[in-house]
Amino acid sequence: MSATRAILDEPTAGFWTDAQLNQYIQNACNWLVNAQLITIEKFDTIITANGTWLYNLNSDFFQMRTVFRFASPQITPMQQVKPEDLFALNVKYSDTLKIYYMLFGNDSLAMTYPKIVFRPTPEQVDTYFVWYNAKPAVLDTNSTATNIPQPYRTSLPYLAAWFALTQTDRDASKIEKILEPVLGRLPEKKTEILPSR
Repeated sequence: MSATRAILDEPTAGFWTDAQLNQYIQNACNWLVNAQLITIEKFDTIITANGTWLYNLNSDFFQMRTVFRFASPQITPMQQVKPEDLFALNVKYSDTLKIYYMLFGNDSLAMTYPKIVFRPTPEQVDTYFVWYNAKPAVLDTNSTATNIPQPYRTSLPYLAAWFALTQTDRDASKIEKILEPVLGRLPEKKTEILPSR
């Protein structure tokens, strides 16, 4: 936060409160993940129960990479399907070659616990390995640690200052020039997530 304040030439709370700047730093972290400029890769293990088809994913889940079912000694990759197709599939319980999953509740960085549905419904205790992209760590006034990797972590104070300035009538052009290497890497399809004045 002190680095963001230095960029904004406001060493102590004045125009912006600490809570506002902290939110802009969080917005910068979210922006980097949403823009797909960075990925924070993680693994999770889900242990299924007989007859249970719905399971929580980790609260930091953002985007699925892949899912595998482990039934020793066999590891089976799973296929993702759309919600409208999940129950239309003709899948037998004993068919371990065709295993599907569907996600829901992961359409927002604000969602607490997205869910995963397995099809066919597990008939026994199985282990599923989930490889996913995580959300950035949530920051608060007591914790300013972030899981944004370098070199983008260095750009966070500038991005936060840019977010702060774009919400006012103050000039952000100097910061935009500093951020050109970051903004230039933004995929064309993601330009709609840039802040507007």
